[in-house]
Amino acid sequence: MITPNSERNAHSNIKTLSLMVLISISSLVACGGTSEEINVQATVDASIAATKRAELETQSAIDAVIQTPTIVEPTDTPIPPPSEPTNTTAPPTPIPPTSAPPTTVPQPVHTQASDSLEWVVIPSSNFIMGSTEAEMQTALAECKATRGDCQEWLFEGDMPQETIFVNQFEITRYEVTNALYNQCVAAGNCEPAKTNITDSNIPYHPDFFADANPVVGVTATDASIFCRWVGGRLPTRAEWEKAARGIDGRQFPWGNTFDPAKANFSSTHPAPVGSYPDGASPYGVMDMAGNVLEWTADDARLGGHMPPSIVLRGGGWNSYPFEGRAAYRGIRLSPGLVGYDIGFRCARDETGTAIVQQTPSVTVSFEYKQGVLYWSVRTAAEAYVTCYIAGGTIASSWHVDTEGDGSAPAPEGSVTCALVATGYDGSKAAETVTFGSGVDDCDLQPAETFTTVWQDFRYELGCPTSEQVTIPMLAEQAFQGGHMFWRSDTDAVYVIYGAEGKWQTDPNWKWDGSNPDGIGLSPPPGLFEPRRGFGWLWRTHLGREGGPLGWALEEERGFDNTGQAQVFERGIMLKGGTPRVYVLLYKDQLTQE
Repeated sequence: MITPNSERNAHSNIKTLSLMVLISISSLVACGGTSEEINVQATVDASIAATKRAELETQSAIDAVIQTPTIVEPTDTPIPPPSEPTNTTAPPTPIPPTSAPPTTVPQPVHTQASDSLEWVVIPSSNFIMGSTEAEMQTALAECKATRGDCQEWLFEGDMPQETIFVNQFEITRYEVTNALYNQCVAAGNCEPAKTNITDSNIPYHPDFFADANPVVGVTATDASIFCRWVGGRLPTRAEWEKAARGIDGRQFPWGNTFDPAKANFSSTHPAPVGSYPDGASPYGVMDMAGNVLEWTADDARLGGHMPPSIVLRGGGWNSYPFEGRAAYRGIRLSPGLVGYDIGFRCARDETGTAIVQQTPSVTVSFEYKQGVLYWSVRTAAEAYVTCYIAGGTIASSWHVDTEGDGSAPAPEGSVTCALVATGYDGSKAAETVTFGSGVDDCDLQPAETFTTVWQDFRYELGCPTSEQVTIPMLAEQAFQGGHMFWRSDTDAVYVIYGAEGKWQTDPNWKWDGSNPDGIGLSPPPGLFEPRRGFGWLWRTHLGREGGPLGWALEEERGFDNTGQAQVFERGIMLKGGTPRVYVLLYKDQLTQE
């Protein structure tokens, strides 16, 4: 990666855009405060307008952790048969969190929408979750036969298959309809559904927004706010799957064989909710396969340091049948996206029951050091890290590996970060840390040569681990597709490819001055044949003008070109006699085959 001083502003703009993209797909279900000392919600509320919708929005993020029914380790308890579906229409009693909530958190508003929803009780029990290897391979074959462009990674999230226990909860029998959602809009609590989705590849159909059809055009935040408004929340991945398939591990709500007469698939638009009663789940929950994809409260589990996305469950009216399998988790989207085929349903904890642990068994530790967040989680089923900047905006969020240690580069600026974990027994633990820009937190400071560029890369590079050293000679040359340079102090030649900053070095590469005049090639006007030190390597290992570097943009600079270098936690910075600064991040190094 090269950042000439004259090009730094353009590079910073690209870097800023990348950061904005990462922030835009941050998790909506990351974490919330769980003690009087650790109160991220207070940070959020301090700068958000005191409107009903803003309060519900921030509370919906807390609910994803505080009010999520616990998944505990498997036990030897026999799996009971499912009890008969039970309808409940009475408003739920609010469940107290594990510690006193902020005073600004609103209580659920029980309106006609709440009274109109049908809630089905899903009793406490073990159930079979996920897919076996054989089931995954069958689904992969079906995917290749129908869609064509299928890879195994689409189904990796379905495995392993395991038996887990889920506490009793309630879920809406039907997907939330346009009519019910519009009541929330009319009450001033919900944003209207997006009816003109310009970037959708699905043509508009007027039935998308018919009263009896499931609401579409809503983000995961919109869905969470509505569920909070009616006294519920989005279902977790385990709750959704149990409600869809029961306890026996069946592939679809009705059995193990796809039946187009029992669900709305490969259609042109959604159907009114409950139009396929023969496709009901063992608990009597409707449309758990087909009609619309459904937002859930869990992220995609794609790795602790990856931008979060949310798994959508059940398949939609335009989905392939294999996407309607109860265990399928291959559709992952940013929580801020909308679609004509994406809706939701709500869940809530067992009415009148609260599980509160006085002494949490789950433990967490959390610290910030030199631009990096470090965490340790023990005895936890779920854990999240979320960082907030001024005004309550989520800067970064990760679902983190539980039962272990982890780290991630801290977001830029002054932020408050929180680590919140839920134990297998339902207990909660949390820790927060607030820090500033990070410039003064390094034991060593970057040399004056590198200070300006380091400001742009300090979270990628980390802190200096050594003082600056002087390189007696640093040969360098710019090419159409990258750069080459040689350090005389280490006798190492480096090749940097393009704007992405991927780079290589190899002990067999050498700076060879045996052909100071090249070999007589004829480059296009304004370009140069590499000669002197880089000519041999360019011709023998890098494909000459047809390779990734192409022709040189300038003559090599070398014999009178001194340089400077400084080593950092996660990379190296170098500079020669030109305005260019080389930033070599260890994560971008390519290994020589």
